[in-house]
Amino acid sequence: VTRLLGKGYKRAQKIIKRLVRREKAVEKSARLRVEEEVTKGLPKPGSLSNEATRKWYHQQLDAIPSKIDSSLPLREQALQAFKLRNYIKLQARELMADRAAAASLPEPKTLQDVVRKAYGRGLRGDDVWRYVLGGSQRSNAGVDAALGLSR
Repeated sequence: VTRLLGKGYKRAQKIIKRLVRREKAVEKSARLRVEEEVTKGLPKPGSLSNEATRKWYHQQLDAIPSKIDSSLPLREQALQAFKLRNYIKLQARELMADRAAAASLPEPKTLQDVVRKAYGRGLRGDDVWRYVLGGSQRSNAGVDAALGLSR
């Protein structure tokens, strides 16, 4: 294949490798920034009631737009927001004093689950990433209601 396509093929390979390295660097930077932002002023594990944990969770969700890099393409912003939400969700479970309730909570959704749901709603292209980005700030209304909270 290299012989047939010559320098164009090799150049394309170099560009792809560079893009992959850049994407990995962006992901690592985002992960470190997410961890730093979320752990600032974090209460002690197991120290919050279910209601207090949910309020903390809402505060963190509301702050997500200020924690993602808006200079990145929409897809990258959505990925940052998605990862941040799942990280926050796992942190919230660690903060819960009610360990049985924390252990009974379902696993966070995967990106594949969320994208599949967006496709099921007829969304395509950038609309899928807007859905993922918007979803990073939504909370389960049923859980909120059960705790007497609203958003």
